[in-house]
Amino acid sequence: MRKNDSASKFLFVMIFAAIFLMSQAVLAVEIMPVKDIKPGMKGYGYTVYQGVMPEKFKFEVLGVDYFYNTAVDSPVVLVKLTSGPKDFPPEKTGVVAGMSGSPMYINGKLVGALAYGFGKLPKDPIAGIQPAENMLDPHNKTNKVGGANRNIPLVLSMPNDMVDLFTKVDRFKNDPYFKDNFVIKAAAHARSTTEEADADLKMQPGSSLNVYIAKGDITMSANGTVTMVEGDKIYAFGHPFFGFGEVEMPFHQAAVITTLSDYADSYKMAGGDVGTVAGTITDDYYSAINGTIGKTPRMLALGLRLEGPDGVRTVKVDVAKLPALTAKVVGAVAINSINRGYLEVACLPANTAQEMTIKTKINFYESPPITMTGSYGFKFHGTPYGEDLIGVTISDDLIWAITEYINEFGPIILEMERRGVLNKISGISIEVVFAKVPEKNPVSPNENVEIKEIALK
Repeated sequence: MRKNDSASKFLFVMIFAAIFLMSQAVLAVEIMPVKDIKPGMKGYGYTVYQGVMPEKFKFEVLGVDYFYNTAVDSPVVLVKLTSGPKDFPPEKTGVVAGMSGSPMYINGKLVGALAYGFGKLPKDPIAGIQPAENMLDPHNKTNKVGGANRNIPLVLSMPNDMVDLFTKVDRFKNDPYFKDNFVIKAAAHARSTTEEADADLKMQPGSSLNVYIAKGDITMSANGTVTMVEGDKIYAFGHPFFGFGEVEMPFHQAAVITTLSDYADSYKMAGGDVGTVAGTITDDYYSAINGTIGKTPRMLALGLRLEGPDGVRTVKVDVAKLPALTAKVVGAVAINSINRGYLEVACLPANTAQEMTIKTKINFYESPPITMTGSYGFKFHGTPYGEDLIGVTISDDLIWAITEYINEFGPIILEMERRGVLNKISGISIEVVFAKVPEKNPVSPNENVEIKEIALK
C-alpha cells in the first residue's frame, strides 16, 4: 500500500506542476490589474511608426473611468501620450490610426492595449487603454465598451470604390456599439511594398499586423498592432474588428511605409506583408481579436474570368467567411472586377449595344454545385475622363446590369449564411462574357424584299 501511496503522491505532484507550468506559459507577461493603477503613474508603449520594428513612446495615467453604456467591469484607463520617436512625437501625430493594440506597460507590467481615441480634432493626445484583463477573457460579453467615444480607427486598405460596403451591413447600422465605434481610416495604399520574407523577423508586442477580409488580386485588409504574443497565440487591436465572435481571417506581420500626421486623423500608411509569421484570427470580440500563428484559415475561393472582343482577364481572390458580410464582399469584388476588367477586354465604341452574360457556379465540399446563368443588355457611353481610365464609373447601364446580377446572386449567399451552409461552400466561380449585340442587316439596293403585311392609315 505504501508503494501505491508514494506513486499516487508522485503523480499528483507531477500533475500539479504541469498545471502550474501551463498557467505560467499562458501568462508569461505579468499583468497589472486596473485596481492598482493610479493617476500620475508613468509608463511606455510600443508601436511601429515606420518600417517593421516597434518603437517606444511614453504616457502618463490621467485616471480610470467608466463610460456610458459600459459594463461595470469594463473600465477604460485614460492616458496622455507624452513623448515618442523624434520624427513622430505625439504632440505632432496625436493618437494614430493603426495604433490599436499597442501594448502599454507600467513598471514592466502589461496594463493593456491602446484602443480608444477622443474628440474629432483633439488638441491633446489623450487615449484610452483596454485592460489586459478584458483581452484575456474576450468571451465575457460584459466587456462591451460602448461609450469610450470611439475605437482608434483601423487602417483599411482596399480599392476606394469598395469602402462603402461596410456602411450597408445591417449589423453596423443597427448595433449601437458599431454605430458609434466602427471607425475606419480608408487609406487605399498599394500592397506593392511587400518586402522579401525574412525568416529571422519575429512577431512581438508592438508589431504591425494586417488582417485580411479578402486576399489575392484584390486585397481588403485592416492594419493594427499586436498586444501580446504567448507561444503561438496572439492578441491584438484592443477592440473588435467586426465583433463577429468565432471567425477565420488570415493575418500576416506587416510593414508601415510611414506615419502621416493629420489634424483630423493621423494614420499609418500600411505597407505589405513582411517576414514569415502568419496565421488565423479565430476570435473577434469586443475587447480584442486573437488568433493562432501557423494556422491556415478556411477561405472561400472566388475566381472571375472576363472575356470580350479584346481579350481575357482573370481575377482570383480568397474571401473570409464572415456572417452577413461574405455576400457583400463577393459582390463588391465582382463589381470592381467587372467594372475595371470591361475596359481591358471589351471597350467598344460609345453607344454600342452590348450584352453581358454571367455564369455563376457555387461549389460545395460535399454536394453538387449550383449553377446560375443570366444575360444583361447595356450600352457603353464612355467616360468624361477618357475611355482608357481604369476605375471610374464607365457606364450607368453597365453598373445597372452588374447591380441586377448582384441583386439576384447576393440573396442566395445570404440565405446560405442564414441556414449555416456558408462553411460548406468551397468556392465560387464567375464567368463573364461581353459581346456586341448583332445589328440587323440593312436592305441592299436592288434586293427583293417580301412584304407580308402593310398597314395603311
